[in-house]
Amino acid sequence: MRRTLALQPPSGKLVERPSLDYLHDVLFKSPAAYWRTGSLSAELVHIRRRGKRVEYRNDIATLGFAYKPKHGVFLVHCDTNDDPVIAIPFAGRSFSPWVKHSDGQLDWYVPRGCFVSRSFAWAAIQEYCDNDGRLATIPWMNKNDIEFKLPEIGDAVPRGEDRG
Repeated sequence: MRRTLALQPPSGKLVERPSLDYLHDVLFKSPAAYWRTGSLSAELVHIRRRGKRVEYRNDIATLGFAYKPKHGVFLVHCDTNDDPVIAIPFAGRSFSPWVKHSDGQLDWYVPRGCFVSRSFAWAAIQEYCDNDGRLATIPWMNKNDIEFKLPEIGDAVPRGEDRG
């Protein structure tokens, strides 16, 4: 089945077949304003064209990434197997300090240990572009095993620890 790699940037304007140089520039050279627009994150997806219509392939993993200048890159790899896993890096023993993060619709608090350096994020992007997989040198964890704070639904806001 034919597939095309595409980048869904924060602004929402789909970029089909982005080169590695283009993706590198997005990660390393985009100004902070780029990461504060629209969805506030970028996502690598696979699409299929049907005439003028674009269909997103839901049978192939995706890789989302958002850069926060003070903290690094927040990655989200979504598998598509029979038992899908939403995997997020987690390097640390504690779930704090917290970093305020937004996915464009909902503000939530993410453990600081879920952010990686841009160099690790770049290696993860290259791995995804090569085989849709997760970079083995990053300690990925199932999102369901991480305690996130969602202040909009009544969780206590982690005051004094918000590094957003």
